[in-house]
Amino acid sequence: MPSHKALAKIHIAKKELNLSDEEYRQILYDCFGVDSSKYLTEEQANMLIAVFVDMGWKPKKKEEKPKAKKYDELGDRKGFATPAQLRKIETMWKIVSREKTKKSLDRFLFKRFKVMKLENLPFDKVPAVLKALESMKAKCTTTKTTNTKQIDEPVDF
Repeated sequence: MPSHKALAKIHIAKKELNLSDEEYRQILYDCFGVDSSKYLTEEQANMLIAVFVDMGWKPKKKEEKPKAKKYDELGDRKGFATPAQLRKIETMWKIVSREKTKKSLDRFLFKRFKVMKLENLPFDKVPAVLKALESMKAKCTTTKTTNTKQIDEPVDF
């Protein structure tokens, strides 16, 4: 017996090709010697689908839903940071922090802003958090440039 998916395709094709029940059963009998698609093997079901394609049926591809971005499920909550703001803060945290985990970000937010979790960040604290992260980013870039040594003379090996 063919898979449920193959049987579904067969019946969709039958409907979209506007085949009468009599025409459909005649195709089954002429091609495979059966009167019902449930008696086909998986291979025969695929062959029948190919016959329908040759008759002009075009299987529809599944429409891919746009992938939801992180925090979109929270929606626009009055008085809280928007999903886009939460993503920006989390991204900046991963750039400036030594420990790039969500848990460490939540600890930072609690210590500095008395907010238990990023998802609970009030809208009015967003600018302060972004400013703090920008400040940390500036410190990171100045530290990296001052810690690099320049060699004035070529070294012979």
